[in-house]
Amino acid sequence: MNVASTVTAMLIVVLFGVGTDYVLFLLFRYRERLRVGEEPKLAMVSAIARVGPAIATAAGAVIIAFMALILSSLSIFRSLGPALAIAVATTLAAGLTLIPAVVSLLGTRVFWPSSAWKSEPKGARFDLLGRNLGRHPGRFALASGGFLVILAIAATGFHPSFNLTSGSDNASQSTVYGNVLLKGYPAGAEEPTSVYLESTTRRPLDLVAVDAYRSRLATVRGVAQVGAPRLAEHGTVADIQVLLSAPGMSNAAMATVRGPCSRLWTRLPLVAGL
Repeated sequence: MNVASTVTAMLIVVLFGVGTDYVLFLLFRYRERLRVGEEPKLAMVSAIARVGPAIATAAGAVIIAFMALILSSLSIFRSLGPALAIAVATTLAAGLTLIPAVVSLLGTRVFWPSSAWKSEPKGARFDLLGRNLGRHPGRFALASGGFLVILAIAATGFHPSFNLTSGSDNASQSTVYGNVLLKGYPAGAEEPTSVYLESTTRRPLDLVAVDAYRSRLATVRGVAQVGAPRLAEHGTVADIQVLLSAPGMSNAAMATVRGPCSRLWTRLPLVAGL
Protein backbone atom coordinates (compact mmCIF):
# COMPACT_ATOMS: atom_id res chain seq x y z
CA MET A 1 0.00 0.00 0.00
CA ASN A 2 1.13 3.53 -0.75
CA VAL A 3 0.70 5.47 2.49
CA ALA A 4 1.66 8.97 3.54
CA SER A 5 4.62 9.57 5.84
CA THR A 6 2.24 10.88 8.50
CA VAL A 7 0.77 7.39 8.97
CA THR A 8 3.65 6.31 11.22
CA ALA A 9 3.04 9.11 13.71
CA MET A 10 -0.70 8.51 13.64
CA LEU A 11 -0.22 4.78 14.22
CA ILE A 12 1.68 5.41 17.44
CA VAL A 13 -1.08 7.61 18.83
CA VAL A 14 -3.94 5.35 17.74
CA LEU A 15 -2.38 2.06 18.82
CA PHE A 16 -1.34 3.34 22.23
CA GLY A 17 -4.87 4.66 22.70
CA VAL A 18 -6.94 1.65 21.63
CA GLY A 19 -4.37 -0.90 22.76
CA THR A 20 -4.28 0.51 26.29
CA ASP A 21 -8.07 0.49 26.46
CA TYR A 22 -8.35 -3.13 25.34
CA VAL A 23 -5.71 -4.34 27.79
CA LEU A 24 -7.31 -2.42 30.66
CA PHE A 25 -10.72 -3.93 29.90
CA LEU A 26 -9.17 -7.37 29.91
CA LEU A 27 -7.10 -6.97 33.08
CA PHE A 28 -10.01 -5.46 34.99
CA ARG A 29 -12.13 -8.56 34.42
CA TYR A 30 -9.11 -10.80 34.97
CA ARG A 31 -8.52 -9.29 38.42
CA GLU A 32 -12.22 -9.62 39.15
CA ARG A 33 -12.16 -13.37 38.48
CA LEU A 34 -8.93 -13.83 40.44
CA ARG A 35 -10.53 -12.20 43.48
CA VAL A 36 -13.38 -14.72 43.47
CA GLY A 37 -10.81 -17.53 43.66
CA GLU A 38 -10.46 -18.77 40.09
CA GLU A 39 -7.11 -20.11 38.85
CA PRO A 40 -5.23 -17.73 36.50
CA LYS A 41 -5.94 -19.66 33.31
CA LEU A 42 -9.59 -20.19 34.12
CA ALA A 43 -9.83 -16.54 35.18
CA MET A 44 -8.54 -15.53 31.75
CA VAL A 45 -11.12 -17.74 30.05
CA SER A 46 -13.86 -16.04 32.05
CA ALA A 47 -12.40 -12.58 31.35
CA ILE A 48 -12.27 -13.15 27.59
CA ALA A 49 -15.86 -14.43 27.64
CA ARG A 50 -16.98 -11.26 29.42
CA VAL A 51 -15.02 -8.55 27.64
CA GLY A 52 -14.29 -10.17 24.27
CA PRO A 53 -17.58 -9.07 22.64
CA ALA A 54 -17.27 -5.57 24.10
CA ILE A 55 -13.69 -5.14 22.85
CA ALA A 56 -14.57 -6.55 19.42
CA THR A 57 -17.56 -4.20 19.13
CA ALA A 58 -15.50 -1.18 20.15
CA ALA A 59 -12.77 -2.06 17.68
CA GLY A 60 -15.32 -2.66 14.93
CA ALA A 61 -16.77 0.82 15.43
CA VAL A 62 -13.29 2.37 15.21
CA ILE A 63 -12.42 0.33 12.10
CA ILE A 64 -15.61 1.44 10.34
CA ALA A 65 -14.94 5.06 11.29
CA PHE A 66 -11.41 4.93 9.88
CA MET A 67 -12.56 3.20 6.69
CA ALA A 68 -14.96 6.10 6.13
CA LEU A 69 -11.86 8.19 5.37
CA ILE A 70 -11.62 6.51 1.96
CA LEU A 71 -14.52 8.77 0.95
CA SER A 72 -12.33 11.85 1.49
CA SER A 73 -11.39 14.02 -1.45
CA LEU A 74 -7.76 14.19 -0.21
CA SER A 75 -5.48 11.26 -1.07
CA ILE A 76 -3.61 11.56 2.25
CA PHE A 77 -6.82 10.75 4.14
CA ARG A 78 -7.81 8.01 1.71
CA SER A 79 -4.55 6.16 2.43
CA LEU A 80 -4.67 6.97 6.15
CA GLY A 81 -8.06 5.32 6.71
CA PRO A 82 -7.29 1.75 5.58
CA ALA A 83 -3.85 1.83 7.23
CA LEU A 84 -5.30 2.78 10.61
CA ALA A 85 -8.18 0.34 10.21
CA ILE A 86 -5.73 -2.52 9.57
CA ALA A 87 -3.68 -1.43 12.60
CA VAL A 88 -6.74 -1.44 14.88
CA ALA A 89 -7.77 -4.88 13.58
CA THR A 90 -4.28 -6.17 14.33
CA THR A 91 -4.41 -4.67 17.82
CA LEU A 92 -7.79 -6.32 18.38
CA ALA A 93 -6.38 -9.69 17.38
CA ALA A 94 -3.40 -9.21 19.72
CA GLY A 95 -5.67 -8.04 22.53
CA LEU A 96 -7.77 -11.20 22.32
CA THR A 97 -4.96 -13.72 21.71
CA LEU A 98 -1.37 -12.63 22.44
CA ILE A 99 -2.00 -10.50 25.53
CA PRO A 100 -4.29 -13.06 27.23
CA ALA A 101 -1.77 -15.83 26.54
CA VAL A 102 1.12 -13.87 28.07
CA VAL A 103 -0.95 -12.79 31.08
CA SER A 104 -2.10 -16.39 31.64
CA LEU A 105 1.51 -17.56 31.74
CA LEU A 106 2.50 -14.84 34.19
CA GLY A 107 -0.53 -15.29 36.44
CA THR A 108 -0.68 -12.88 39.36
CA ARG A 109 2.95 -11.93 38.73
CA VAL A 110 1.71 -9.61 35.98
CA PHE A 111 0.63 -7.22 38.76
CA TRP A 112 3.98 -7.37 40.60
CA PRO A 113 5.08 -5.58 42.78
CA SER A 114 1.62 -4.20 43.58
CA SER A 115 -0.94 -6.26 45.45
CA ALA A 116 -3.79 -3.81 44.93
CA TRP A 117 -5.50 -6.28 42.58
CA LYS A 118 -6.62 -8.24 45.66
CA SER A 119 -8.83 -5.34 46.82
CA GLU A 120 -12.23 -4.64 45.32
CA PRO A 121 -12.17 -1.18 43.66
CA LYS A 122 -14.75 1.33 44.80
CA GLY A 123 -16.65 3.20 42.12
CA ALA A 124 -19.64 4.62 43.92
CA ARG A 125 -20.47 7.23 41.27
CA PHE A 126 -20.42 4.86 38.35
CA ASP A 127 -22.18 2.19 40.37
CA LEU A 128 -24.98 4.66 41.06
CA LEU A 129 -25.07 5.68 37.42
CA GLY A 130 -25.28 2.07 36.30
CA ARG A 131 -28.08 1.23 38.72
CA ASN A 132 -30.13 4.27 37.66
CA LEU A 133 -29.55 3.45 34.01
CA GLY A 134 -30.80 -0.08 34.58
CA ARG A 135 -33.97 1.19 36.26
CA HIS A 136 -34.75 4.01 33.80
CA PRO A 137 -33.22 3.19 30.39
CA GLY A 138 -35.85 5.22 28.53
CA ARG A 139 -35.02 8.43 30.37
CA PHE A 140 -31.31 8.03 29.73
CA ALA A 141 -31.91 7.25 26.05
CA LEU A 142 -34.09 10.34 25.69
CA ALA A 143 -31.60 12.60 27.48
CA SER A 144 -28.52 11.37 25.61
CA GLY A 145 -30.37 11.34 22.28
CA GLY A 146 -31.60 14.89 22.85
CA PHE A 147 -28.07 16.02 23.62
CA LEU A 148 -26.82 14.47 20.37
CA VAL A 149 -29.57 16.24 18.44
CA ILE A 150 -28.46 19.56 19.93
CA LEU A 151 -24.87 18.87 18.89
CA ALA A 152 -26.03 17.90 15.39
CA ILE A 153 -27.98 21.17 15.04
CA ALA A 154 -24.96 23.15 16.21
CA ALA A 155 -22.77 21.32 13.66
CA THR A 156 -24.82 22.73 10.78
CA GLY A 157 -23.11 26.08 11.35
CA PHE A 158 -19.64 24.55 11.22
CA HIS A 159 -17.70 25.26 8.02
CA PRO A 160 -14.51 23.18 7.99
CA SER A 161 -11.46 23.88 5.87
CA PHE A 162 -8.10 22.24 5.24
CA ASN A 163 -6.27 25.10 6.94
CA LEU A 164 -4.58 23.23 9.82
CA THR A 165 -3.24 26.46 11.34
CA SER A 166 -6.61 28.19 11.64
CA GLY A 167 -6.88 27.28 15.31
CA SER A 168 -3.32 28.15 16.25
CA ASP A 169 -2.44 30.50 19.07
CA ASN A 170 -1.97 34.05 17.78
CA ALA A 171 1.20 34.30 19.88
CA SER A 172 2.90 31.30 18.23
CA GLN A 173 5.95 32.02 16.07
CA SER A 174 4.36 30.54 12.95
CA THR A 175 1.27 32.74 13.33
CA VAL A 176 3.36 35.86 13.94
CA TYR A 177 5.46 35.05 10.87
CA GLY A 178 2.33 34.61 8.77
CA ASN A 179 0.84 37.89 9.93
CA VAL A 180 4.06 39.79 9.11
CA LEU A 181 4.31 38.10 5.72
CA LEU A 182 0.75 38.99 4.78
CA LYS A 183 1.37 42.71 5.38
CA GLY A 184 3.10 42.95 2.00
CA TYR A 185 2.03 39.82 0.12
CA PRO A 186 -1.25 38.17 -0.93
CA ALA A 187 -2.93 35.78 1.51
CA GLY A 188 -1.76 32.80 -0.53
CA ALA A 189 1.92 33.69 -0.09
CA GLU A 190 2.23 31.34 2.89
CA GLU A 191 1.38 28.38 0.68
CA PRO A 192 2.16 29.12 -2.98
CA THR A 193 0.36 27.03 -5.57
CA SER A 194 2.23 25.43 -8.46
CA VAL A 195 0.72 25.02 -11.91
CA TYR A 196 2.52 22.46 -14.07
CA LEU A 197 2.36 22.46 -17.86
CA GLU A 198 3.40 19.34 -19.72
CA SER A 199 3.89 18.92 -23.44
CA THR A 200 1.47 16.42 -24.97
CA THR A 201 3.75 15.83 -27.98
CA ARG A 202 6.95 15.08 -25.98
CA ARG A 203 8.57 18.00 -27.74
CA PRO A 204 9.75 21.10 -25.83
CA LEU A 205 7.00 23.48 -24.88
CA ASP A 206 6.31 26.50 -27.06
CA LEU A 207 7.58 29.37 -24.90
CA VAL A 208 5.22 31.83 -26.60
CA ALA A 209 2.23 29.64 -25.77
CA VAL A 210 3.48 29.16 -22.19
CA ASP A 211 3.84 32.91 -21.73
CA ALA A 212 0.37 33.45 -23.19
CA TYR A 213 -1.02 30.89 -20.76
CA ARG A 214 0.74 32.66 -17.88
CA SER A 215 -0.88 35.94 -18.91
CA ARG A 216 -4.32 34.35 -19.02
CA LEU A 217 -3.70 32.69 -15.66
CA ALA A 218 -3.04 36.10 -14.12
CA THR A 219 -6.55 37.21 -15.09
CA VAL A 220 -8.31 34.36 -13.29
CA ARG A 221 -10.49 35.48 -10.40
CA GLY A 222 -8.80 34.50 -7.15
CA VAL A 223 -5.25 34.66 -8.53
CA ALA A 224 -3.19 37.52 -7.09
CA GLN A 225 0.27 37.01 -8.60
CA VAL A 226 1.79 34.71 -11.20
CA GLY A 227 5.51 34.00 -11.29
CA ALA A 228 7.74 33.50 -14.31
CA PRO A 229 7.63 29.97 -15.81
CA ARG A 230 10.46 27.65 -14.83
CA LEU A 231 11.26 25.04 -17.45
CA ALA A 232 12.60 21.58 -16.70
CA GLU A 233 15.93 20.60 -18.23
CA HIS A 234 14.30 18.72 -21.12
CA GLY A 235 11.89 21.60 -21.77
CA THR A 236 8.72 19.48 -21.81
CA VAL A 237 7.47 20.59 -18.39
CA ALA A 238 7.04 24.11 -17.00
CA ASP A 239 6.35 25.12 -13.40
CA ILE A 240 4.44 28.36 -12.80
CA GLN A 241 4.16 29.52 -9.20
CA VAL A 242 0.86 31.18 -8.37
CA LEU A 243 -0.07 33.22 -5.31
CA LEU A 244 -3.78 33.11 -4.63
CA SER A 245 -5.71 35.94 -3.06
CA ALA A 246 -7.02 33.54 -0.38
CA PRO A 247 -4.97 31.36 2.03
CA GLY A 248 -3.66 28.33 0.20
CA MET A 249 -5.59 25.72 2.23
CA SER A 250 -8.84 27.66 2.54
CA ASN A 251 -12.12 26.69 0.87
CA ALA A 252 -11.90 29.79 -1.31
CA ALA A 253 -8.49 28.71 -2.62
CA MET A 254 -9.79 25.20 -3.29
CA ALA A 255 -12.70 26.68 -5.24
CA THR A 256 -10.31 28.78 -7.33
CA VAL A 257 -8.16 25.78 -8.25
CA ARG A 258 -11.11 23.52 -9.01
CA GLY A 259 -13.10 26.22 -10.82
CA PRO A 260 -11.56 28.98 -12.95
CA CYS A 261 -8.03 27.51 -13.01
CA SER A 262 -9.14 24.03 -14.03
CA ARG A 263 -11.41 25.39 -16.78
CA LEU A 264 -8.51 27.43 -18.11
CA TRP A 265 -6.03 24.58 -18.47
CA THR A 266 -8.53 22.12 -19.98
CA ARG A 267 -9.01 24.49 -22.93
CA LEU A 268 -5.32 24.51 -23.82
CA PRO A 269 -4.20 21.56 -26.01
CA LEU A 270 -0.52 22.07 -25.16
CA VAL A 271 -0.86 20.89 -21.57
CA ALA A 272 -1.60 17.47 -20.12
CA GLY A 273 -1.95 18.24 -16.45
CA LEU A 274 -2.48 20.90 -13.80
